[in-house]
Amino acid sequence: MILELFSPSDYQEFNRVLKNNGMLIKVIPNANYLIELRHLLYQDGERNYQYDNSRVVELFKQHYPNSQIKKIKYRFDIPNGLQEALLEMTPLHWGENAKKLSREELDQLTTITVDVSLLITKKS
Repeated sequence: MILELFSPSDYQEFNRVLKNNGMLIKVIPNANYLIELRHLLYQDGERNYQYDNSRVVELFKQHYPNSQIKKIKYRFDIPNGLQEALLEMTPLHWGENAKKLSREELDQLTTITVDVSLLITKKS
């Protein structure tokens, strides 16, 4: 089994490593993944304000036409004081806007949305 989380795919390597009947699961973010944080960091119209994974899904389906997609979406409360840690564990903190957030703005982030798709295929 290969499990790929939020990273670019190397389909040639997947096919080389995966044995017959082996499973590949690729986890990708959907449009509402960490949306509260993105909307705190970016303005409408800026590059990271919205997210679209349709090209990633299309490419996966080109390589694995018999694949399945399972969507998972939920919200959870961020424990007090862990907002900065949440920001730092995402690539969103790399941008200029992340550095402009005040502690008060970050503390307003009390819930976060996890919205992902599992792209699943089995090598035959």
